[in-house]
Parts: sequence; C-alpha cells; structure tokens
Amino acid sequence: MEQDFFVGYHNFAGKQRILTRILGKLRESDLPSIPSFKIYLQALHRRDVSACTLRTVFTGVHGFLVFLQKRGKISLSSLTVDDLEAFVESEQDRGLKALSIRGRLHSVYAFLLTLAT
Repeated sequence: MEQDFFVGYHNFAGKQRILTRILGKLRESDLPSIPSFKIYLQALHRRDVSACTLRTVFTGVHGFLVFLQKRGKISLSSLTVDDLEAFVESEQDRGLKALSIRGRLHSVYAFLLTLAT
C-alpha cells in the first residue's frame, strides 16, 4: 500500500525520458557552454530532482544561453553583470511576469555557481 503512494513521485523512467529529450535538443544546438550545461543537467538528475525541475532549469538556462549567443558571447568567461541585466530586460520585454523571471534567474545563477566551483 505504501509503495503505491510513492510510484508517481519517483517516476525514474519519466525523468530519464525528459533528460534524454533535453540532451537531444542540446546536441542539435551550437550554444556556448553546452558541454558544461549537459554535465549540470546530468548532475541534477543524479540528485533526483523532479522532472518538472529539469524542465524548468532547461528553460531558464537554455533561454539565457540563446540570449548570450544573440549578443555575440561565445564564452561564459566574458559574462558581465550588464549581460544579466540585459537578459532580465529582454524577458520583461517578452511579457514575462516578475516571478517567472526570478525563477529563470535562479536557474541561471545556480548554473553559473556550479561553473565557478
């Protein structure tokens, strides 16, 4: 009985399917720091985050990397505070709410902190 309760929560096959789909999308792109992003996503998967968290992190960081590519940044080592501010402005211009932008920034900061260590 108790095992039935946790079946949906620990849907390992579903999480693996989502991770595989995300990594496939990244394989097709030529964004900066894709190898580091793949390693970060796999580390999150090993830490057993939910499928929703994997999707949310992918959306936030992938959007940020696309934004950087459009700005001509080929490496995250040349990242500045102005880039982060411009990313926030572009998300506001797209009509995203403050809470959505905050979530995306949280994903980006966590990714950048992992790169810094």
